[in-house]
Amino acid sequence: MRKYTPHALIISFAFIITPTILGGSKMNEVEKGIEIPCVSCGKLLHVSPGEYGITTNYEEYVEENSKDYLSADLIIGSSANRFVLNIPGIVCNGDCSLDLLDTVPDPPGLVCVVEITPTKAASAMMQMQFIEGTEAVVNFFLQLFPTSAEVMDIAAIRLYQEGEKRRAYDILEKGIEHCDDADKLRIELAVFCGMDGASLLGLQLMQDVSPDTFRYHVIKGNLHRAADQWDEAADCWKMAIKTDPTDEIAWFNLGYYLLSVEERFLDAEQHYQAACDAFPEERRFRAYLGDALFFQGRKAEALKEYHRALPMQGGDSQFEDTLRSMIDQCE
Repeated sequence: MRKYTPHALIISFAFIITPTILGGSKMNEVEKGIEIPCVSCGKLLHVSPGEYGITTNYEEYVEENSKDYLSADLIIGSSANRFVLNIPGIVCNGDCSLDLLDTVPDPPGLVCVVEITPTKAASAMMQMQFIEGTEAVVNFFLQLFPTSAEVMDIAAIRLYQEGEKRRAYDILEKGIEHCDDADKLRIELAVFCGMDGASLLGLQLMQDVSPDTFRYHVIKGNLHRAADQWDEAADCWKMAIKTDPTDEIAWFNLGYYLLSVEERFLDAEQHYQAACDAFPEERRFRAYLGDALFFQGRKAEALKEYHRALPMQGGDSQFEDTLRSMIDQCE
């Protein structure tokens, strides 16, 4: 039995947040907008996707030589009118918006973009805190984008992260029936199952997901690992790397399998060398390459890799302690 502990770790599940191009998704014709009353005066205001701008970061403006900050969680505006949107309510421009601006938290966050899209709604839900709470935000955007899998997916993730698991599952399960990308929701539902100890149910869900779905193979591999089906997991991670060489989690997990489960140190060496080539700034891969060499008895070569990893960025305090311990054992 080895008396040393390698660095390698396995990463089980990560929420599936699909990369998108700035500017957002194309609007579905069904999504015509919703009527929302001004939370201050009661005037009925129409909010339509794709019609207004939305702001989610920080912006300052100067008026009459005095600096001030426009503060709100979200702003939507058009050439015809401007609304301050403080989810779940919006207010008219003018006195109503000024009253609301006095209530929002600092720091303000405003940066204009072209239009309200599912992508922008998803970004807001993932990144922002809301005065009225996440549930109200989710309800608002699900009304505005009733068929968008992107919005449903991020809404479920945000609720899951905040402990509202039943509501998160409910959004995904119901959304599969009428959304514009059922596989996106099925695979997220499988991820939830894996995180909640129901990996076999997750694998059953994956049977209905197209293998071309984003991160299909790495998620399926993680579910097999959670079910203690390591060989099947490794096959999936290999396929994940083949189909998407930029998927770091697949590289991490296959490396863990080779180094720590199978103890195939030469194969692990070759794997981590390729990982270092693919991710030259990833410190952990460099340290894991050192581990693979160390456990072959090639301490001088391992020491070189550990010293290469030492000044790089990344890793927690435990990683740092292990790295220095491995260096000590080589010297």
